[in-house]
Amino acid sequence: MRRARPSAHGTLARAALAMVLGACAGRSRGLAAPYPEHPLPPSTRVLLVAGGDDVANFAAEVIAQRRMWRAAGLSSDAIACYWAKPQGRAWARDRAQYRRLAPALVECRQASPARLQADLAQLAAQRPAWLYLYVTAHGVPSLASPKSSSHLPPDERALLRSPALALDGATATRVQHVDAILAARRGGAPDDDLVFTPRSLRLALDRLPASSDKIVVLQGCFSGAFLTGDDGLNRLDNTVVLTAAAADRPSFGCGSGTRMTFWGGALMRELRRRVRPGVTPTSLPWQAIHHDVARRVGKLERALGQLPSRPQFAGPGP
Repeated sequence: MRRARPSAHGTLARAALAMVLGACAGRSRGLAAPYPEHPLPPSTRVLLVAGGDDVANFAAEVIAQRRMWRAAGLSSDAIACYWAKPQGRAWARDRAQYRRLAPALVECRQASPARLQADLAQLAAQRPAWLYLYVTAHGVPSLASPKSSSHLPPDERALLRSPALALDGATATRVQHVDAILAARRGGAPDDDLVFTPRSLRLALDRLPASSDKIVVLQGCFSGAFLTGDDGLNRLDNTVVLTAAAADRPSFGCGSGTRMTFWGGALMRELRRRVRPGVTPTSLPWQAIHHDVARRVGKLERALGQLPSRPQFAGPGP
């Protein structure tokens, strides 16, 4: 039997996949396929962001959620994913997991503050009825200690004392590269394009219509800081927020060799129990999900002797 000639679309898709898998097979410092940069489709409503570039489990959570929402009936154009390519030891340690994820990651955009800010601004202009944002990453209680930043001008000091989640797709300004962040800022880069902080996320979501339902789920150490202070997301209208930890607590399971983080894995189990064809993020009982996830995580933390992470919830009840 003669084999059918492949279509141009199929040829391009296989070429892109070969590029990714070829990078995996070699001794690359990450996966080689470029990040997509095209504008988001107007129908995008779900943003899934894997911010850390040092372990594969963040990317695994994003790909698992994308597959789940696609199975529930959301179109591929309705879902955007983001990731940070692995660097150095991360690539070596989690090589097998990155290989498994590679075919799906080729479609994911750069997990950087600037990319996410630009995409959120684009979506806000569409005035969507709802938006679901999931971010899984390392979190820090501040970019720098009060002592180390005490000599800086007040505006720089305020930035460096802010909590943040790491969106490390822009490797030059990763959250631990404080000097590089300050240099870029002094060169004219906006704060919100350099660091993903409670302030930057609140301002981005505030551009959406007040009537838009906003569901924000943040997996990371100290992520409860996004609910405290003047920039807390709980101050926004029609907004539900879940965080993996309190403002002063770490979360766990974010090292190499784990399939997902403690909290991210527990969340996926609870979502899979509830998400069926026709279900969207706006139809889920998020407060009940929060309680069930926190219970699962608490049991695991107690079994391992970990400090309780105290996941947080803000928003209307079920």
